[in-house]
Amino acid sequence: MAVQTMREGACDFLQKPIKQETFLPAIERAIKKDRQARAGATDMIHERHILASLTPREEDVCRLVAEGLTSVLIASRLNISKRTVDVIRTAALKKLALENLMN
Repeated sequence: MAVQTMREGACDFLQKPIKQETFLPAIERAIKKDRQARAGATDMIHERHILASLTPREEDVCRLVAEGLTSVLIASRLNISKRTVDVIRTAALKKLALENLMN
């Protein structure tokens, strides 16, 4: 029963009679675990919101930058000018709050 309970997400398994010195720390661990899970979920929601703010062209440029392509190669692949790539890259940097994206 203890194994099944833990698989279903329990933080601890306490047997009766429950003593205060084991019960309160178990509650504290459960609260801490829940806060960490919620913080991670909040971060993920925030990141998805930021990514959703990118235009399709900014997404294209970011994907190619992530692949390691230079601005010249990105421009050639997307059939746009290098200057346009640089402008799009700058806009994406601001939205993503990144200091530098590979040149």
